[in-house]
Amino acid sequence: MKTYQKVLIGLVGIVFAFLLSVGIFVLTTASTARLDESKLRAPNRSVRMVASDGTDISGLGGYVEYEEIPIDLVNAFVAVEDKRYWDHNGLDFRRMVGATLANVKSRSVAQGASTITCQLVKNTQLDNSKTLTRKIKEAKMALEVEKEYSKEEIMEMYLNVIYFGQGLYGVGAAAQGFYGVKPAQLSLAQCASIAATVVNPSKYSPRLSPDNNRTRRNLVLDLMRQQGYIDEESCLAAKDVPIELVDETPDPYRSYRTNALQEAAQVTGIDAVHLIGGGYVIHTYCDPALQRRADGLYRQDLLSRALDGKTPDSM
Repeated sequence: MKTYQKVLIGLVGIVFAFLLSVGIFVLTTASTARLDESKLRAPNRSVRMVASDGTDISGLGGYVEYEEIPIDLVNAFVAVEDKRYWDHNGLDFRRMVGATLANVKSRSVAQGASTITCQLVKNTQLDNSKTLTRKIKEAKMALEVEKEYSKEEIMEMYLNVIYFGQGLYGVGAAAQGFYGVKPAQLSLAQCASIAATVVNPSKYSPRLSPDNNRTRRNLVLDLMRQQGYIDEESCLAAKDVPIELVDETPDPYRSYRTNALQEAAQVTGIDAVHLIGGGYVIHTYCDPALQRRADGLYRQDLLSRALDGKTPDSM
């Protein structure tokens, strides 16, 4: 046997062994993934958080049924997050290939390939680690979810668990917290604004970063037009709508509530989404008088620094 033939056979053997090892790893990892269906659907009973003197310091919340979600909001999320949502089985292989090529070209993770179903799984079943093991489990669970639930059910569950920043979980809380209305009352522009937030709530929040939110909102509207969900006239009209938020009611307990929720999640092992929607009562050591005083001082400092053109320290 000639030398080059021996080398070729050796290379084929190495490649085969590598692929076999990868296959075994994938199958082994996938077999350990266990879908907990009880975590998929956020319960519809709002949490109560109680201060040391019995004062209710709960925030916004509430489960929203699919029938109560405006079609413009559904279409906005599909357009910007997962344009082949209604057609794939939980995994969008075309998007995965495109994202991989883009990431290789940029030598960074420039694009993601998570479908809405994958995002639902990630938010309710897994941690946020960026490992191959987690991605394999996520993919396997996403396929299971698609087999067990309709697209409408998956969308409903997804829209009730995603985080919009500032302690707002789910579209019900986001609609109330940003625009002071129920989801069914949201305008097209408001739907696009809310959909624009989830990719990075701190960067695209309509309250914290209205300019960024407006820019991405308009991108969402363009995508909705390109994908046939709205016409040119509606798109242009919605782009002209200013970002007008409901006045933010002073909430002296927001930061305390967020920290208490995180601590409760660590102690109980129940994720924040299911604590919020599970009808639990969380008793805290919060002293309402001291907390209101601390919040008032912080807001005074916030105002004085803003007038001086300075960035306030976070509290």
